[in-house]
Amino acid sequence: MPPIPPARQRVVEVIADLGIGQSPRWRYGSGLLIGGRQLLTAAHVVDDAVEVTIRRPDKSSLSAVLENALIGEPDARGLDMALLDVPEADELPPVRLALVDRTVSIGARIEGCAAVGYPQWTEIRRDADGPAIRETAQVFGHIPPLSGLVEGLLSLEVTSTPHPLPGAGTALAESEWSGMSGAAVFAPDPSGNGGEVLVGVVAEHSPRRGKQNITVLPLDRLTNRATGPRNAEEWWRRLDVADPMHLPKITGRNVRIEYPPAVRERQPALDLTLPPTPAEDNAYRFAFIARKTRFVDREALLAELEEFAGGPESFSWWSVGGEAGVGKSRLALEAMLRLDLTWRAGFLPRDKDQGFRWDEWRPLYPTFITVDYASLRIPEVQAMVRAINMAVKAGSLDWPVRVLLLDRAPDVTQLSGWGQAVMAAHLQPNRFKEPLILEGLGEEDALALASEVAGPGNAQAALELLRHGDVESRPLFVSFAADALRTGTKQGLKSALDLTRAFWRRTIETFWTRARDAELDALCLATLTGGMSIRTLSDPAWSGLGVPQANTGLRENLSWMYALDNSRSQEGPRIRPLQPSFAGEVFVLDRLQGAVELGHDPSKGLLRAAWRHSPHEVSGFVQRAFSDLPDHPVMEFLFEAGPEPGDVNANKVWSSCLSACVSSRLAVSDQELALKAFKQLLKLAEEIRTDEILSDAAFTAAALISHLGQEHHELAVRTLRDLELAFQKLYRGPAQVAAMPPLHSIDCRS
Repeated sequence: MPPIPPARQRVVEVIADLGIGQSPRWRYGSGLLIGGRQLLTAAHVVDDAVEVTIRRPDKSSLSAVLENALIGEPDARGLDMALLDVPEADELPPVRLALVDRTVSIGARIEGCAAVGYPQWTEIRRDADGPAIRETAQVFGHIPPLSGLVEGLLSLEVTSTPHPLPGAGTALAESEWSGMSGAAVFAPDPSGNGGEVLVGVVAEHSPRRGKQNITVLPLDRLTNRATGPRNAEEWWRRLDVADPMHLPKITGRNVRIEYPPAVRERQPALDLTLPPTPAEDNAYRFAFIARKTRFVDREALLAELEEFAGGPESFSWWSVGGEAGVGKSRLALEAMLRLDLTWRAGFLPRDKDQGFRWDEWRPLYPTFITVDYASLRIPEVQAMVRAINMAVKAGSLDWPVRVLLLDRAPDVTQLSGWGQAVMAAHLQPNRFKEPLILEGLGEEDALALASEVAGPGNAQAALELLRHGDVESRPLFVSFAADALRTGTKQGLKSALDLTRAFWRRTIETFWTRARDAELDALCLATLTGGMSIRTLSDPAWSGLGVPQANTGLRENLSWMYALDNSRSQEGPRIRPLQPSFAGEVFVLDRLQGAVELGHDPSKGLLRAAWRHSPHEVSGFVQRAFSDLPDHPVMEFLFEAGPEPGDVNANKVWSSCLSACVSSRLAVSDQELALKAFKQLLKLAEEIRTDEILSDAAFTAAALISHLGQEHHELAVRTLRDLELAFQKLYRGPAQVAAMPPLHSIDCRS
């Protein structure tokens, strides 16, 4: 990756000569060399100029060309933007651009924004008779995305300046800040990889709205039908943007209501997360957090979620079910982003599942908790719901709490694992409504989504790819099909697996051209473990397992692949799990299958490392993969590649995982795969004879035989006989015989 030139090579002063006889003759502004030899500034800085010169920080001057310049309207209500060639400038790589997402919650704002320009107050004259020069000034602040919606402008709310701004109602052009117009405004890169992105230019030559407010013209002016030029494609070409629909969007963060430390320390901290939005034009472009496409056909559902959040109950919960790729997580994200600033909302991290003190937790603000893959977290959800409801009954819940459960099962509470007492006392009384079941998009909305990804010319063909497949019109697979058409892939894309494999082929060919086995293995590990610090790769416990080493080359390549998340500064960069989750499952399973076909044994390498690092996360991955891709050829191998025999705790997790796999297949009447999973559970019970694993096997046996007895009586009886023999071998000694489950009481006739 070529080195990024420092900002000092890009920031320039713009001097427009209005011609002899004009008063004033000279107009001053700011600009940025955005890439190639292109200058970006405000239109009103260079409008009506006969010559334009730029002056760099070293005070060397270069001429800009007006003949082929793109100059918009010199009015912030229009396209107050200009692009000019500077033939003698250095050839620079393009600046990364982004759009500000204005469909956010009331409490959102974009922190860490900045601009550099040449305002008049920086003008200095070293000698009385010498020329005056202007110094650069850098300002910092935040952008509130919902300010300026009527005129479509942004506001940079300045928090730090080297010189006071003029009073409200004064135009910068009429103050000592004149000359700042045209300065580029930057915000933090939404990918979380560090760096910054250009979001607009200072267009402040109208009266200012507030004491610390600078008006910014956003880049989306070019896409607006009312303000965009007819030659918008030429503007985007010179901005080095092939498709503006693929530009990343910045959502900002909700403003936090901070309480005194003494209040916060009375209880455990609940750190809900709204994951950082990755840049869209990369491997993570279809992750729900990328918000790559407009959210279509879901307004009625969002209204129901708004009703759920705004109800009078102190505590309420609801569940959303639907198949992979139907948009459950995106729906939850959009609903949480629409909550106002009084709410603390986000996804519950998996590290809160183990031992979080829910009995002691009391919300300090209205709280909206989303639990993804709830079927994999039933014990923790029960503990959370029980504790919150007990607080309600005790009158100690000062703020409303909402819990949203997401799962691929239509009704997660119908799965095994829920305690009947908890269900009766705490879950059923607080359910908002019957489960919300998401389905695919309607024809019109699916066509609109495909058109957004692939263009109108390919949209209908993209939907035709799905008509005879197994994915209906689930948004993820509509996007995959449209992306395939857009890039010329048209053959053999009928199933979810076909579409996803084609997605990964395009990703590797387009975005991962530098990826080696080391980077791909690291991504496999991160996906199996739910994300991991890159430092973990250097853990001595992993020596000899073939885990890639965290050297400089690996870090640079993963960063280049947008696979690193730098938002958690304390633990350093984290390797992102591949998203969407279904796509991550396919990637990992296919890579494991490739290793097996080459004669390698991943159970002694990557899988063993993953089990050592995060047994609960690996268990969740196996359960999701078994549910989504039960026929994948590597699934049988995955069932046999559990934790090391000596790791008792990990094997307890593995036992629960196998039991859950049996339940998930029984829920869809897949007796064959349920029996396969159960045989592996029995094998585990024979190898590791702990009470917990034996109990899992016994209760799973009871559920399995009862289910089989409803329609397959002979198979149920035969399975029961086999189980009795197995348990007689397992339960040896008086104490174990006494503890043996009463298999004879299982009713094979249901």
